[in-house]
Amino acid sequence: MSSSFVVAMDSSLTPPEFSGLASATTLGTNSIYLAWDSAVDDETPSEAITYNVYLATQEGEQNYDLPYESIVGSVEMTLAGLDSRTNYFIVVRAQDEDGSEESNTIGQQALTLTSYSVNVQPTLNNRCFSCHSSFGNNYGVDVSNYNNLMNSNIVVPFDASSSELSTKGNHHSSGWYNSTEQSTIDTWINEGALEN
Repeated sequence: MSSSFVVAMDSSLTPPEFSGLASATTLGTNSIYLAWDSAVDDETPSEAITYNVYLATQEGEQNYDLPYESIVGSVEMTLAGLDSRTNYFIVVRAQDEDGSEESNTIGQQALTLTSYSVNVQPTLNNRCFSCHSSFGNNYGVDVSNYNNLMNSNIVVPFDASSSELSTKGNHHSSGWYNSTEQSTIDTWINEGALEN
């Protein structure tokens, strides 16, 4: 005796078709703009598809159980509140109204800019302030705040190699910046020496 079975596929369990995150553009010290093409689903209209954003600071280490942020129906978003001077690896996945999420691992990478207030000023306060401020013999250089630093004419935005803040940073016999501090200051200058 033979019998045949018909298995009905539940189309609601089929996740959307999605090509993944198309671009990630750094906007500043703590924000990244993301863009992608709309996902397509057999039941959920495009304006109701949820896009889940997954972040990691190491490639491939996204936690796909916990999105950093989600947005419904949009093909772009700006992530805010990120750490400055941090390399982010970002994956976006599409999810339909039934909760079926596709599983792409197409990632984009973006590095947030160096922050003057978070990354540079503490080094200047620690290494330079006692001699180069309105409270010391400043020698024509005042690092007590951004405006005074820029008015001291020792920073050439976008050109660390021409900036005395970088090139004369090790003028003391004991040295001034360690390698991490030197790299941070050079990067900040080469990014435009912004007040951020």
